[in-house]
Amino acid sequence: MNKLYKITIILIFSSSILFAGGNTEPASQAQREPSANTPIIQENINNIAYLYQLIDALSINEIDNDKALEGMVSGLLDSLGDEYSFYVPEEVSDTYQEQATGLYCGIGTYLTKKNPKVIDSKEDTVETDYYVTISSPFPGGPADRAGLKANDYITHIDGESVNDLSANEASLKLRGEPNTEVVVTVLRGSTSFDLTLKRQMVETPTTLKEIINNHIGYIQINQFSPKTTEQFTKDFKSLLKSNIDSLIIDLRNNTGGVVDSALNIADLFISDETILITKQKETLPNNVQITKANKETLVKSSFKVVLLVNGGTASSSEILTGALKDNDRALIIGSKTFGKGIMQQVFAFGKGFIQFTIAHYLTPDSIDIHEVGIEPDIIIKEEIFEDEAIPIFEELMESDKIANFVDTNPEYTHQNLEKFADEINNEKLNRSALMVLVRNEYLSRMNFEDRPVFDLYLDKALVEAINQLEK
Repeated sequence: MNKLYKITIILIFSSSILFAGGNTEPASQAQREPSANTPIIQENINNIAYLYQLIDALSINEIDNDKALEGMVSGLLDSLGDEYSFYVPEEVSDTYQEQATGLYCGIGTYLTKKNPKVIDSKEDTVETDYYVTISSPFPGGPADRAGLKANDYITHIDGESVNDLSANEASLKLRGEPNTEVVVTVLRGSTSFDLTLKRQMVETPTTLKEIINNHIGYIQINQFSPKTTEQFTKDFKSLLKSNIDSLIIDLRNNTGGVVDSALNIADLFISDETILITKQKETLPNNVQITKANKETLVKSSFKVVLLVNGGTASSSEILTGALKDNDRALIIGSKTFGKGIMQQVFAFGKGFIQFTIAHYLTPDSIDIHEVGIEPDIIIKEEIFEDEAIPIFEELMESDKIANFVDTNPEYTHQNLEKFADEINNEKLNRSALMVLVRNEYLSRMNFEDRPVFDLYLDKALVEAINQLEK
């Protein structure tokens, strides 16, 4: 099969993540072929039509037709029992689409949550299913600066429980005017704490590139948009002209996006091998699809590649990771990826959108990574504050100590990072994590184009990648 998976699938990690410009047309003729359920579907449609007309004719209250349609569509999608299937009504469709621009005002997080309407129906439901999960913070955004991490839970927004909110509804509550404050209650491990964050305009470019030690290329992919393949290829060719002999691809906190972009990037490094296996509904013709790379590659197989991953690496990012890992084409360094091995497709519906799961995907070695993730070849633990340190961390974040320190010590230097850790001087607080917090404050005050692309001082996974490439 050609490298372009022409079903035009989008991996949408949650309702608050990238709307990536995928297929928003009605289902194809093949998808509309009669099925065994057709008589039941027609009977249900007739019953609903009768009920609709009956209520319209006899009810003393007027039908809100928009709400009626929303309820019927949502009910149909909720009946799937799938936490990743939902209806996006007109009033929030702009928010859903604006993710494609990568620009909005909020706290700077990708969020995910199971559909709250189907949580109760699950036998294995746990309390955290009702919370909103931070799948990753945007680099330099308010959440990132405050030290929030992938897999932190948000339980309350401004004191209100998120239990009944969808990910999209929670995202709307976190947004607002620049410089306004929002209080998020975060659950990490067994410890809960409040953080007051100031909303800011957040913009995340698709790729960033740099050269390390004069011979190692570095490309950070923040999301997979329709333009990512073009941007990545342009960046990579530019680095090759600078005579790099190896490449680090940073997929940390990349929560996914357009599948084709991930596959096309894998195709640059892999020749004529399987890069993805997808399984659709069994009743569909050719429901198992094997995607293979073209024979041509951009670089020889001897060209060294390292991938950096973490718990925020999900969906399309895991497709690229699995393709390069299973084909022995890259060394994987970091922490275990998120584990989302299902695909959604997005359709325009009326003035809104519907999204539902259409396939499972497996890595080239037929490994199902859904709710499991991908283990790196070399594990580097992320810098976090452990449970016993959370109350001290919460107190630190509610104070002005970080901002005041940067005001007093405005130069972004390693010495000042160390100085801040010395001033806090609390044995319960991870020293490296403290320096990351103050580093993020420095970075947030810089113009985006002036920020360093990478950090060789505190980024242990990146340092390990460089060490491996220079062996």
